[in-house]
Amino acid sequence: MRRNGRDRAKVIALSAILLVVWAVVGVRYAILSRQWRAKMSAAHHQYEQDMARVAGPGTRPEQPSAPRAESRPASLITPVAPPVQDPFLPVLARRGSGGATTPVGTTAEEEELTPLPPPPMEAYPTVGEESLRLTGIVMGTPSIAVVRHGGKHHLVRVGDRLDGELRVQAISRDTVTFQDGKKTYQLRLGR
Repeated sequence: MRRNGRDRAKVIALSAILLVVWAVVGVRYAILSRQWRAKMSAAHHQYEQDMARVAGPGTRPEQPSAPRAESRPASLITPVAPPVQDPFLPVLARRGSGGATTPVGTTAEEEELTPLPPPPMEAYPTVGEESLRLTGIVMGTPSIAVVRHGGKHHLVRVGDRLDGELRVQAISRDTVTFQDGKKTYQLRLGR
């Protein structure tokens, strides 16, 4: 392959353009690295001033690897009074003398808790002699319900049958609908 004068001019022009691009990139890199070093130096200087202010006058600032106890925020050192009532106690009412109710933890030990009435057993569908209770729901694709029956927990999905009698018709965020022939039952979570 022969080269002519036009090819040589093109090679020289492309080489010159490449040289100019390298020069621009090099100059820009030098400017940016100088700016970055100046910014880091200013940040280090500010850090040393902050450490000197925290440590007090006349002391040398410590290295960042060993923070001083005084440099912690005051909210971490200041003691906080315990709450008046245990926040983890259940919120039930006690009946005191005179029929007034007061929250748990604020009355004497001899007072009794008022029990909640049990849910009616008729509300739960039965399979054989055992009643069903909805103990959990996992929403997803497919959604899964956790049903307690006969002392065991069963994981059921839409379309599954429980002991061959009840079919799971629908599962929502807080209810599961069962169908037994023509009857439809709906179990609520937590009841």
